Amino acid sequence: MKGSPGPGSPHGIYYYDLDRKQWVLVRREGHSLRLGEKGDGLYVVYFNNAKCAACRAFTPQWDAAMEMVAKKLGKIHAFVVLCDWFQGDCSSEAAASSFRDFDVNSSPTVIVARVAEGSVKESTSLPGFMRADELFKIIKKYWKS
Repeated sequence: MKGSPGPGSPHGIYYYDLDRKQWVLVRREGHSLRLGEKGDGLYVVYFNNAKCAACRAFTPQWDAAMEMVAKKLGKIHAFVVLCDWFQGDCSSEAAASSFRDFDVNSSPTVIVARVAEGSVKESTSLPGFMRADELFKIIKKYWKS
């Protein structure tokens, strides 16, 4: 799952398409991200501020963690919500409203959630920089076959 969206990419909500093996811009306008919108399963969402130095440093860790998840756990619903600087500097209403709706105030922030029967059963918000192995361990705790 390398090459996640970042500086230079259009603002918006991106989803990792497992069949195409690439990040796809899901939407720029419309509603915010909804946990469960792709069905039940494990959701991992990276709120990325393109103008944030900590986010630029974290993105390679995110990519590495997502590679570990894909190889060791299998299918997940991986998203990147991208703006330049939170909802205040964002050309995508869908991304800006996602930052607001998930109350993201620090960057980077990763949300991990398990959705079953159409509702969120467990979730956590992980603000700040972390290494790929640390993120993988947290995601693994939420994994349910």
